[in-house]
Amino acid sequence: MDTYKISSVVGCRVENLWIKVTKGQNRYIVGGIYRHPGYKVSTFTEKLNEVLTQIFNDKVPCFIAGDTNRDLKRFPTHQDTKTYLDNLILNNFMPEVLMS
Repeated sequence: MDTYKISSVVGCRVENLWIKVTKGQNRYIVGGIYRHPGYKVSTFTEKLNEVLTQIFNDKVPCFIAGDTNRDLKRFPTHQDTKTYLDNLILNNFMPEVLMS
């Protein structure tokens, strides 16, 4: 399957767009994600993990930008945040946080 989408479900409202880019022989996926605050992190993490696993299995380089409304500093004490980060890393994604 070559289509990527995080579906909004009860308990999780998310907007996302995934674009396939080809330059010469190289293919890339660029994703933009916005998770609305106040919705269940665990549901979002589960749905995101499905897409990340698919991209990882397709072996297509991918870049994701967005706002998931997560305080990543809480990972040592907040299980949902830890699971979110673990899933990113298991699928070969490294979070980069820009602070201004």
